[in-house]
Amino acid sequence: MRRFLSRKGRFSLRQSKSGTRSASKDFYLGLPATNQNWPEAFGFRLGGTGPSYILSVVEGSSAYLAGLQPGDQVVDIEGQDVTNLSTPALIALAQTLKTVPPSIGVVSRIEQIDITPGPDGRFGFTIVGDSPLMVEDCMPNGPAGRSGLKAGDYVMEVNGIPVQTS
Repeated sequence: MRRFLSRKGRFSLRQSKSGTRSASKDFYLGLPATNQNWPEAFGFRLGGTGPSYILSVVEGSSAYLAGLQPGDQVVDIEGQDVTNLSTPALIALAQTLKTVPPSIGVVSRIEQIDITPGPDGRFGFTIVGDSPLMVEDCMPNGPAGRSGLKAGDYVMEVNGIPVQTS
């Protein structure tokens, strides 16, 4: 898990798959005085119905400098578990907190997979939701299933283009 966006800068504890940890350097961020427009005022957007995910990060923003990445799952805010909160509920909670900006914990579970359509031109999965899109069903022996996609996965981008619905 990574922690981001403390007032002084960032506190980040990264854990690699091998279990080694490295602490990141602190730096000063010019930040808004309140959480009124969180998360946009800090340079990122959220989506999801519980859990919530980072959908986009503005290059050069405090979120960008802190290392937040599209696809990161928000797991806690100021030490409070938020894995089951919808995005509107998470934003409402963050905007009530006194710490500016609130410290958030995220985990990255992003994997890139390549899926070649089958002979019928289909990929073998269905999606639901809006931002992010969730894989509702995936045929295990279909092109997507053989590539490692599973029901419950989220699709963040296709061919390098972030997935957004209107």
